[in-house]
Amino acid sequence: MKNAHLLRWLPRLLLDVHQKYVCVASRQPALHLGIFDQSRRCVFQIKFFLFISFFLLLASSAAIAQESVCFTCHEDIAKDWQQSIHSKNGISCHNCHGGNPKDADNPMDPKDGFVGKPTETGVPEFCGKCHAGVKENYLKSGHSAALIRGGPNCVTCHTAHKQKRASLDLINKELCTQCHTFDRAEKIRNAMLMSESEITNLEHRIDALHAQEYDIDAVKKSLFATRNQFHRLTHVVDVDLILKETTGIQSEIARLKADVKEKEKIEAKRKIYGSIVIVFFLLGALIFWWYRNTILSD
Repeated sequence: MKNAHLLRWLPRLLLDVHQKYVCVASRQPALHLGIFDQSRRCVFQIKFFLFISFFLLLASSAAIAQESVCFTCHEDIAKDWQQSIHSKNGISCHNCHGGNPKDADNPMDPKDGFVGKPTETGVPEFCGKCHAGVKENYLKSGHSAALIRGGPNCVTCHTAHKQKRASLDLINKELCTQCHTFDRAEKIRNAMLMSESEITNLEHRIDALHAQEYDIDAVKKSLFATRNQFHRLTHVVDVDLILKETTGIQSEIARLKADVKEKEKIEAKRKIYGSIVIVFFLLGALIFWWYRNTILSD
């Protein structure tokens, strides 16, 4: 959808540039003395710009062609999807619903795996194709037991197409009290708050080390797995089980914190040594300047 804006303005821009500059430079030599001192080089540069822009236009058109098959009819859903965690991770319509997003004539062909919209009771199985661990825990919960009587499924809390990155913010009074009191949900949230805060803090520290080009992939993957295991617990809706499992998760978080802290110490030493080297270079430059401007001048 964002690329659609490019299609609207880029052709007009190309035409405008061509008319104002390329045509002027080639047809009015008198202007070469003013605007174009080196007319041939300037015309070449502008034509090169047009060529690159045209190439980008073709690339963006190809991307739009892939998206627009679904988005042409489902514009409101597309707007929601663009704000979702699925969109940020490159998960599009066909990844969940099947079909062929490039086939404008028949994108919903069952031969291409199209399954369409699931039923209310079929949503957990539908989402569980990717979120197997979450589905497993959900099926153990009171939410799952109540599903056949109109109880909540995945989209009740996460929405169908505007899913946000999973966090404890989803456990809130406004959302939970649509179906029941907030008492048990609040206990679950409070039981998990400390671990959630430590995981978030670790993510920021790992990102900082990654920005310094440290080999942090193994720690990052371990934290990602721990975070997913932790968030899956919320779907059991069992306070006692969550408290029990959180103890084990805390041990893994402690191990990762120790690993990250060790790397941060190395980074701190590297910064100190780097600062010392810079100071020596500056002192050396200052001494050299003083020597040249006093001793040699005498």
